[in-house]
Amino acid sequence: AFRLAERLETLRRTGGLPESLRQVQIEKTDLPLLAAEAAQQWTGNFNPRQWTEEGALEVYQTAL
Repeated sequence: AFRLAERLETLRRTGGLPESLRQVQIEKTDLPLLAAEAAQQWTGNFNPRQWTEEGALEVYQTAL
């Protein structure tokens, strides 16, 4: 797991992606709307964990 996390971090840095949602001006008050919209995306059907609005909110809160 550590090697995977390390590799993903390397890819993030190489791609110039932000470390957090705050770096792209996402505020805590934006998260419920983002989570509601994410829960409706068809791509959530391929997630091994059931993809719900609550789950999306949890992911966004962690990424903030």
